[in-house]
Amino acid sequence: MFISVNGSVVATIHSDKVTGAWGPVQLTITTTSTIAVSIAPNYPATPCAGPASVSVEAATAALPRTGSNDTQPFVLAGATLLVVGVALVMAARR
Repeated sequence: MFISVNGSVVATIHSDKVTGAWGPVQLTITTTSTIAVSIAPNYPATPCAGPASVSVEAATAALPRTGSNDTQPFVLAGATLLVVGVALVMAARR
């Protein structure tokens, strides 16, 4: 069997003679790749359908992080500034 990605053959595999099962096959694809399977170059390609699974390799580098592990000091500082601001506004109105 021939596995094609975007019209180019990227792998040749053999199915089990008894069960007909084949795979797993590892491919490098993009989000818009078209994958097809054909028995031989002379037969039409059949788009992959049916039960399948996709596994993705883990990232080799750490992903970017946002925020921090501890936001409590910032919340307390914000609440304190809010209380001070309200007190100043109330004092200015008197």
